Amino acid sequence: MLHWLYRTLDILADNKESIEKHMYNQRISLFNTTVDLVFYDVTTLAFETQQTNEILQMGYSKDKKFNESQIVLGCQ
Repeated sequence: MLHWLYRTLDILADNKESIEKHMYNQRISLFNTTVDLVFYDVTTLAFETQQTNEILQMGYSKDKKFNESQIVLGCQ
């Protein structure tokens, strides 16, 4: 199951720009407005490990844990 999630994320990342343009065009035609502001949401995913690399970095998590690796995940 996790393998399919990662494959899906790869496909979404490869097609990010065309997906964003399509969603923007759908919104414009639906509401007939212009976009003045874009919101960007960031969250963290914590891991039960002390290892770090270019993606996993030590940080303070939402669970008030400060000595675990985590990934910062953002979307708009």
